[in-house]
Amino acid sequence: MNQFELQGKHFKLSTNGDAAYIITLKEEIGKPLTQKLISIASSLRSDNRFNLLEVIPSYQSLTLIVNRDSFDRIVFEKRLVSRLNEPFEYTPSESRLIEIPVCYDSQFGLDLVNVAKHCHMTTDELISLHSSQIYWVNMLGFLPGFLYLSGLRKSLYCPRKETPSIKINAGSVGIGGEQTGIYPVASPGGWNIIGQTPLKVFIPSSNHPALANPLDRIKFNPITLDEFKQLQSDEQGPQS
Repeated sequence: MNQFELQGKHFKLSTNGDAAYIITLKEEIGKPLTQKLISIASSLRSDNRFNLLEVIPSYQSLTLIVNRDSFDRIVFEKRLVSRLNEPFEYTPSESRLIEIPVCYDSQFGLDLVNVAKHCHMTTDELISLHSSQIYWVNMLGFLPGFLYLSGLRKSLYCPRKETPSIKINAGSVGIGGEQTGIYPVASPGGWNIIGQTPLKVFIPSSNHPALANPLDRIKFNPITLDEFKQLQSDEQGPQS
């Protein structure tokens, strides 16, 4: 595929390799933009003329994976540009409030003290502020089911680590820059870990593997170490 880029009034369209396109909307990142991206993604998925294998939303863009077996580049690009210049119907998406228990004990909040020092507050103040906010899901990415959450108070902003941790446990709740998020599986990572949930955030075998979807709302509820252990035991179920 030849490299392709088009600047529209409200969007930029460009190629990404030989089997994908990126649509970038020229709007500020926020709830309205996320809603538009979801609406456009839904519309393009359901339009058989594009025959897309996958549509992947992110903060400000959509990646379209094309079916190379039935793909005419010129026709596709002309059709896509025409569609992007037409109005889209933005219908409200269903938004759930999901309450997630989090244990901020030092056993899990490995960076809690450092983040509190950076933010010039006590750990109790940090926990209170972090758990009093209702966040909303921007997108899922980086890892399958990783929740990028907006709504973090400015007083809790903390830069990512200069040297990423080699392993962060599944369910770890962290702060990275202006966002907070949950690690769905054990992995390396550069976010500051302040707690952990006993819930399984990502279940690959499920029909709905991720705990939440874009625009869902998230509320963190502090729990004790004993409550964490009990909930974790309940999640794992009876041992054979």
